Amino acid sequence: MCGGLFWPDYEPKKARVEHLYAIADGQVTPETGEPIVIFCMDEFGPLNLQPRPGRQVNEA
Repeated sequence: MCGGLFWPDYEPKKARVEHLYAIADGQVTPETGEPIVIFCMDEFGPLNLQPRPGRQVNEA
């Protein structure tokens, strides 16, 4: 149960995503058959870092 909605197979899917993030962060060594390169995407396509105007913190 998440947010009042039932998502089938939520826990196994969540565990898989967390495992893939751990591989991407170098916290886990990929086993045979697991990806060594991971791309994060959503319904908008690849996530890109783009500069945005606003506040920032710089070392003085």
